[in-house]
Amino acid sequence: MKSGSAYDSSCYLCPGNTRTSGLKNPDYEHAHVFQNDFPSLAEDSYDPVHPDAPYAVRSSEGICEVIVYSPHHSQRLSTMGEDDLGHVVTSWVEVYERLGARSEVEYVMIFENRGAVMGNSQLHPHGQVYAYSSIPDLMVRGQLQAFKKGNFVQEALAAEIADGRRVVYENDSLCAFVPYAAWLPYDITMVPRRPIGSLVEATTEEREHLVTGLKRILTGLDSLFGRPYQYSMALIQVPTDGQDRTFHMQIHISSLLRGAEVRKHVVGTDIFGRSVNPSDPNVSAAEIRMAIDRSSEL
Repeated sequence: MKSGSAYDSSCYLCPGNTRTSGLKNPDYEHAHVFQNDFPSLAEDSYDPVHPDAPYAVRSSEGICEVIVYSPHHSQRLSTMGEDDLGHVVTSWVEVYERLGARSEVEYVMIFENRGAVMGNSQLHPHGQVYAYSSIPDLMVRGQLQAFKKGNFVQEALAAEIADGRRVVYENDSLCAFVPYAAWLPYDITMVPRRPIGSLVEATTEEREHLVTGLKRILTGLDSLFGRPYQYSMALIQVPTDGQDRTFHMQIHISSLLRGAEVRKHVVGTDIFGRSVNPSDPNVSAAEIRMAIDRSSEL
């Protein structure tokens, strides 16, 4: 259901408005993609400075883009209709394929930060794309090492389905669950049942099922604390560096929230030692399932 103002004259993402760069947004009707006016990565290649010290050095070469999900200023992925969500998924596919085809791009990261707790105060629904010139370290490199021993994602999926306690949603094409050793209290991992490397490989039916799953899960998360959920979401897909490798894509949804008014503070041992999750993944999954059930009754 739509709520709030459809247009904000001061919003740099609304149709027809002028951005800080001086460029004017078109009167778009669905998802709209443009180059980030303040990119964290530099599109022009350059040689990094090599200091006279034992430091590893790499270029910040890459491309940053913005995906605006809807012309409606007050929408969220959770409040959009499935047809409009379908346009968002299509834009994810097109952006990944277009940027991944560039020879200098080795990894395309599509993500969204939603809410002030997650560092975003821009209400207009949007996500971002970082097209890296090298494979990022934090999650992807570790997964690539694990995939050398087999499809650990498929094995985890089978284990979660067999156990059942942490599964929060499933349909014919995907399953979503709270990981066995979740890093944050309400982590969710969405996994296609078929081992595909990216959404480019997904069939029309699988993309439709993804839309349905995203809608159910995000609407349920809004119901979890009775207010719009704040989260980070990322599509973890196969690198685009031209290497032939095993990979099974996932979509991760994480939040620093522990409750409606309580957030997880990533400090101390979380930074310097080992991250501590103050919740029980089995309990978190049960809470999310109940929230999804509540939202489906509305």
